[in-house]
Amino acid sequence: MFLLLYFILQILTKENAVIVILCRNEEMNQISESIKNFEEIFNKQYNYPYVFLNDNDFTEEFKSKIKSVVSSTVEFGKINYPMWGPPKHINMDKAKENMKSLESQNIIYGGSLSYRNMCRFFSGYFYRHDLVKKYDYYWRIEPGVKFFCKMNYDPFKFLRESKKEYGFVITIREYMQTIPTLWD
Repeated sequence: MFLLLYFILQILTKENAVIVILCRNEEMNQISESIKNFEEIFNKQYNYPYVFLNDNDFTEEFKSKIKSVVSSTVEFGKINYPMWGPPKHINMDKAKENMKSLESQNIIYGGSLSYRNMCRFFSGYFYRHDLVKKYDYYWRIEPGVKFFCKMNYDPFKFLRESKKEYGFVITIREYMQTIPTLWD
């Protein structure tokens, strides 16, 4: 009886939130390990849904593996243009030239168009994706992350109760060489 009441209470008090993951099929093992860890420290208790996004279609093998490690529902989606890729007005010849220059200077992600697409997507498009826009709160997880302590509270509930809209963690300083014209 207690478990049934607990389950009903969890459903009634759960926030309108989702775990958002951008990854590729080839990152299946990394992300499944990250999810196992995340489930153990947090989501087994709260059962928030997952949305997986990719700029290509997910394979059936990927979907099956992910479904086997999550405790809640999961949706898989594709990111299409214009959410993924440079805007049409960008001179791609000049962009490639600049990326090649950054790469020759051994600047992290200097030659990666995919990295730029990801940054652009998370800077203004992810919350507009059809699978994500129905939620009020999002938690982004990346392949390879590890959590080292159990979460004894629901951060989504904390955000709502504290009338906060955004939470973040700072992990590294920006490499100034990657943004030479940002403030010009």
